[in-house]
Amino acid sequence: MNVRISILALGVFLGSFGLYLASMPPTLAPYRDAGEMGVSTYSLGISHPPGYPVYVLAGRAANGFLPLGTHAWRLNVLSALCGAGALAALLLVLEPSAGALGAFACVLLLAFDSTFWNVCGVQEMYSLTLLFAVLLLGLALRLRAGFSPRTWLCFCLAYVLFLGNRTDLLLWAP
Repeated sequence: MNVRISILALGVFLGSFGLYLASMPPTLAPYRDAGEMGVSTYSLGISHPPGYPVYVLAGRAANGFLPLGTHAWRLNVLSALCGAGALAALLLVLEPSAGALGAFACVLLLAFDSTFWNVCGVQEMYSLTLLFAVLLLGLALRLRAGFSPRTWLCFCLAYVLFLGNRTDLLLWAP
């Protein structure tokens, strides 16, 4: 991997994380199931089907590792981290085929998209799902370039684990 691209990906991560952190709500966001997700992650409970066990565990870990703010704010930070991570990973995935400038342009368009921006600041599992989707895409493209048993096993493990966050990733199977 090119050092310049790695620095650009780090810049995308830090810039988008700072932007999402500055614009996220300080408390519980008035968004769909945010309250339910907040309670589930705090109590290690079960949300509505499919239960979102990966998000619940990640939210509980964020509650334990982040020393500042309320539980709702910590979940917002988790969403901002996952969204920024998805953008940085997408830059790395797109760069071989689109070039550095094309990948950066695509990432910028996604970063400032209002829907993406909204899910990066609420207590929901969507930004974590987007991070998982980009990671799976990167592994799939690596497999397409050249089969490796290790990459295949990583893809299978990641796919099964990521289904614990949202089952609509099942649609990627075909």
